[in-house]
Amino acid sequence: MALRAEGERAFSQRHGPVAMIQVLNKHFATHFVDMIKEFNRASNEYLERLSAKLMALEDADTKIDFEDSGDGALTIKHSDRGTYVINKQKASRQIWVSSPVSGPFRFDYIEMRDKTHKWVSRKETFVSLDDLLKEELGVDMSIVDEE
Repeated sequence: MALRAEGERAFSQRHGPVAMIQVLNKHFATHFVDMIKEFNRASNEYLERLSAKLMALEDADTKIDFEDSGDGALTIKHSDRGTYVINKQKASRQIWVSSPVSGPFRFDYIEMRDKTHKWVSRKETFVSLDDLLKEELGVDMSIVDEE
């Protein structure tokens, strides 16, 4: 860390503080753009998979009726439990869920110890979005459907 700080000081002295700020801004902007791209990829993939599973359940004449607005928002109506709204929030890089059973949740895309990623809420019990969907709606996101 001291070596890095020494390198930054030398760069700043040689090229001036404005150049140093420009280099740092470019680095952080690139990192931020990469984070947004990863969020969009992961959230779109998840919501597309969920939409396909809900469509299959709807076709099977279950108690589920859903609407995909196409802009990252799903409205799910369960005849016994009520209406769920699931949408992606680009600004906070989260998927938000409004559940008539358990209330609101905000899910972050988290890297687990085994290097896999999950959508996890930090609300109270660290519930995953997969577990919430399975428990409340009977949608098992861990099963990959064959096309």
